[in-house]
Amino acid sequence: MIAPATCKCPHYEPDLDTLREAEACESAYRESIGEEQWEAEQAWAAQRNDEPSPIDDCDPCCKHMRSGRGHPGEHMTWCIATDSCLEYWFNESEVR
Repeated sequence: MIAPATCKCPHYEPDLDTLREAEACESAYRESIGEEQWEAEQAWAAQRNDEPSPIDDCDPCCKHMRSGRGHPGEHMTWCIATDSCLEYWFNESEVR
């Protein structure tokens, strides 16, 4: 199951349709690669030491999380409950 218990945001409200869809996709993916590969991927993910990000405190299945594109190359994820940007990245290859 996608774990909303890891969400540290006080505004977290699960979007149940999105949560069910995410769980179904995860289950289908897990079945397609096999249990051994799944466990290897989980171990690898646990070892990653990424830079902390504000998005780490949120859950992608929250009713308040939105993501989208702005100008060419701009991508954002934001929280509508706090009206704050959680993640911003720019893809230069999308600019002509």
